[in-house]
Amino acid sequence: MSDTIYNARKYVTFSGQELLGLAVTGAVASFALNARDLLFVRFGEPASLWPFAITFAFLLFFLVVAAWVSKIVAARVGYVIRYVPHAAGLVGGAILAVLSAGYLPIFLPGGYRFTRPERLRIGKHMGWYKGWEVGLIAATFPLAFTFFLLPLNALYLSTGSEQYLLLVVATWLVALFACVPAPMLGHHPGALKDARDVVKMLRGSSFGLDVFYASGPWYLILCAYVLVVGILAWMLSVVGMPVGLWVYGLSVLLALFAWWVFGKFFR
Repeated sequence: MSDTIYNARKYVTFSGQELLGLAVTGAVASFALNARDLLFVRFGEPASLWPFAITFAFLLFFLVVAAWVSKIVAARVGYVIRYVPHAAGLVGGAILAVLSAGYLPIFLPGGYRFTRPERLRIGKHMGWYKGWEVGLIAATFPLAFTFFLLPLNALYLSTGSEQYLLLVVATWLVALFACVPAPMLGHHPGALKDARDVVKMLRGSSFGLDVFYASGPWYLILCAYVLVVGILAWMLSVVGMPVGLWVYGLSVLLALFAWWVFGKFFR
């Protein structure tokens, strides 16, 4: 435990570029979810900016916390990670939100870049990246967002506010789209001169692709868990208070079970 605390203090940091990437991700996700209100329903009205600002503030906080937790997990298993936004997935999501009049809030958050400092490799197998370690770190991101749903669901259940419902949807969509196994693309000089050079366009992988590469069955379990959490969150918005309390209790039990399974990997 002392090694984990030392590694976390030394290696869990955020660069300015990384924070900018998290802010861009939060801004695009918030825009995609509020595009209809911003551009079509209440275009030009100052009141339309308020839901967007609140959604952005909450998502940015959740993004930073999820990345921070992932960095601690990474330091424990011997990696240093850096968040990289999915440029094509975010730009495409913003364009799709406009073209669909806000009815298709689809975007891809991004992924992590991995390095293994020599200090973190002491006492560990001296091989390079291990699939299960990379997958475990990547899975931390969508799992963290499903845990953020617990306080948001409780707030919505107690208040019935549409703003909290929007935050529930936004948080769940980030977790869902983080599971999409999409590679990142980038420019490479001379790429595409040959069909085999398509591989040179790859510039990293998303969270979902890292988990899928580590284990297909565990990837399916992760996706199923995120989908079930989303269904439970939806049920809270359509059922009454007595039934909603039972549904919320089931959500808490499911989250605790997921936490127990996740913790088994560290023993």
